[in-house]
Amino acid sequence: MNKKSTDLGNVFKISKVTKRVSISTKETKNLKTVKYGAVTALKDHMLKGNKVSRIESLVIFGVQNFTAVLSILKKDKFIIKKQPVTMAKIIRRMNEYCDCTPPTNLPTKEITMHEWWVSK
Repeated sequence: MNKKSTDLGNVFKISKVTKRVSISTKETKNLKTVKYGAVTALKDHMLKGNKVSRIESLVIFGVQNFTAVLSILKKDKFIIKKQPVTMAKIIRRMNEYCDCTPPTNLPTKEITMHEWWVSK
């Protein structure tokens, strides 16, 4: 067996290096690569109706280019809405998923950021 992959019978082959899943059927031996990652997780989160800010996309999902994700969703004919919110609200929401403590001298109630969501 290859060091870079784990073989789970003839159906799945998971590569630990590329984080891709190759799916093949016994009859045809056709390989299809299905790629799951940070962008997919962020899009799924937004499509479930959750609001996301730039800082959440980076800290929680690891997506550095949030604008590109919004562009992909718009290209797929989804309506994206945006509203200004305080940084304190975003940090409160982030603390549901991870521990985020801003510096004590940072005026989080006065800093305005934006959050985006997919309109239904």
